[in-house]
Amino acid sequence: MEFAGKFRQLFFDLDATFMMHGNDFELRVLSGAVLAHQFSEAGSSAVLSPALAAVCCYCQGAVSDVVIPDVVARAKRVLLTHSRKYRTLVVRKDTTKDDEAARLVQKITQTAEANDVKATAAAVADALRQLSGAVRTGAISHNALAEEMNMLWWVFGEYSSLLDRSYRDCDASIATLISAKELADLTISPTGSLSADAILNRALSTTREHSKSIVLKAVFDTHSLQQRKTLLGDYGQSPVIDLCPIHFALDQTEKLGSSQDAIKNTSALLAIKLGQALRPVEWASQFYRECLLLRSIGK
Repeated sequence: MEFAGKFRQLFFDLDATFMMHGNDFELRVLSGAVLAHQFSEAGSSAVLSPALAAVCCYCQGAVSDVVIPDVVARAKRVLLTHSRKYRTLVVRKDTTKDDEAARLVQKITQTAEANDVKATAAAVADALRQLSGAVRTGAISHNALAEEMNMLWWVFGEYSSLLDRSYRDCDASIATLISAKELADLTISPTGSLSADAILNRALSTTREHSKSIVLKAVFDTHSLQQRKTLLGDYGQSPVIDLCPIHFALDQTEKLGSSQDAIKNTSALLAIKLGQALRPVEWASQFYRECLLLRSIGK
């Protein structure tokens, strides 16, 4: 409610006739319009968290009453665009870099041999700037490749470190959220891997009954109390946990002691329908993105 008040104040400052109360639907429309506008200018990394939040809130269609449906579609495009952009940061062989390095060395050598201290200092400073940029580029490239390699080894290994057994020995109901958390723990990029859903689908395809749709209550009921705490992590007190329906429901199970009551309470508080049956990979995809969102802004 604190944010809603601040958001209303922005429009009241522009128009003194704007109502500060009793206009919730109008506020929803304005909020959707602001987000849609922001997502249409997807060049800035500042839109990543809002885009991720919009997708998480939508919860695979659990929110049926979306005032401006285009918001979700635009948010997904933003995440897709930035995921592709992150993958293109991988360094490819470029001979011009070698030529540039040789030029910088030659310049430093020439100025040093001429006993031109100022020119030498300038040449060294230029070389250090170039080197610093190359190191940053190399680090980004390394992270992108490391993320990809770690994910590939994980999915081909078909083994859950959290469950301490092969995914082939698990029912999809218990592997659904566990696989999403394990993949999120391997994720470095802010928006997640471009192939995250495919990787989750591949991991879950080795489990039993992976092709059957399942309700969230059945997923929760297969986990012990300790496993639920592991899945929730430190995010129970996060100020943005209400943007993440599955995490919110997990937190409710600890408070209410019943998964059925937790899901019912979550659905009422967040105005969503968490009782629907989804394929395991759809629940996993949702939980994966919630993990990324909470990691980026949740603490």
